[in-house]
Amino acid sequence: MAEDGALTEGRKPVFWRGAMALAAVWMASLTILAATTANPIVVNSLQVARAEIVVSGTVSDVASERLRVQREWKQGKRLAEITVRGLSQLPVEPGNTYILPLSRVDADIYQIVPLPVAAPGSPIYPLTAQTRCRLEQILAALERKPSPAGPAPRAAW
Repeated sequence: MAEDGALTEGRKPVFWRGAMALAAVWMASLTILAATTANPIVVNSLQVARAEIVVSGTVSDVASERLRVQREWKQGKRLAEITVRGLSQLPVEPGNTYILPLSRVDADIYQIVPLPVAAPGSPIYPLTAQTRCRLEQILAALERKPSPAGPAPRAAW
């Protein structure tokens, strides 16, 4: 019987080591998950819907509020470089690429479409695979949306 007690005493450290290793792996997994998925950037669909144009572009010069346009997403317009009013007041970096929902003010001068009143976050979005995918989803949904007048009336047979 003393031998049985010795065997179980020898197994306890192995069990606890395994449990501690499992707990450490679990905590590391949760930390990695939290770091890679926390605070995702959310593109505001109402802001995109209200925008005359939506561009992705690289900030040329923050002080002069110039943006080198890479692509216009809503209408397919070809734009080279535009001025975006209020760009210098946002936390942007020259050389970084952003998605901007815009409305025209003058020939090549645009302003950022404001976020709805209660919406948190920035009115522009860094161009990433995630924000690009979300923008494409929003634009596809806007194309499928029926007109405000409703569907066309059906002919009566």
